[in-house]
Amino acid sequence: NFGVLEGLPFGALQDAAAKENISTAIYKPENGESNIDMRERAADYFKDLCDLVFNDPAEPEQVALFTHGGWMRELCIHLISNHGCALKGTKGQCATQVSPNTGVTSLLVKRCGSGKIQAELLKWHDISHLDPDQPVIKSLGI
Repeated sequence: NFGVLEGLPFGALQDAAAKENISTAIYKPENGESNIDMRERAADYFKDLCDLVFNDPAEPEQVALFTHGGWMRELCIHLISNHGCALKGTKGQCATQVSPNTGVTSLLVKRCGSGKIQAELLKWHDISHLDPDQPVIKSLGI
């Protein structure tokens, strides 16, 4: 939630943060949230989702989650920082870059005995489904 900056180019957020002499990660626009706030929100949601899936045998083993690239980036930062996951993307790039529009990121998530989460990056910002010669179903691995 970019508050008063919602709908504006990302450069508006960068400019506003620069005027305050702080990084965009901690800058909180009026009526909005910082990236750190979003990371905490993503981490809380992901924990609740994992608790539901891992603790209820009636829940599906595969879950599709649709979100924007910034939220996914903050979730990946949380998994790396708080769970020690090594999420490497294609060509060794780290999964902390914002995904392009309609990019598909796929994680294999497991819970360790200690309650920590293990996550393996299966697809990273994949946009092959945009190729008109490639069916969407095939690109999602379904």
